[in-house]
Amino acid sequence: IGSLGLPSIKAFCSHGANVSVADICSEEEAEDRFANIGIDLHVNQQLLYQRCNIRSLKDIEIFMQTAFDRFGAINTCCAHAGVVSVTPVLEETEDELHRILDNNVIGSFLFAQTAAK
Repeated sequence: IGSLGLPSIKAFCSHGANVSVADICSEEEAEDRFANIGIDLHVNQQLLYQRCNIRSLKDIEIFMQTAFDRFGAINTCCAHAGVVSVTPVLEETEDELHRILDNNVIGSFLFAQTAAK
């Protein structure tokens, strides 16, 4: 949950939206990040956090079903997931490139596609 996600979450919550958040970080890390923007994960009933690897279709499907079960509908999907590499381009490995593309492109696509279903 980073620099794009946190302000978006805060804005959606402040306007009364139910918000489901997927991230790879632990629940404890998520609690700390939410606390930094003034949101108590255990008090705020309009916010649901789930650990989810968006590179895993199974994780995404579980996340979406849990969000649907909790809130009854998925009206908007914001895929803010992203990883970067600071490796010089001539030193970048194929494995690292696949990790970046799997997360930033394929994972985000599968996340949005699953939400639309």
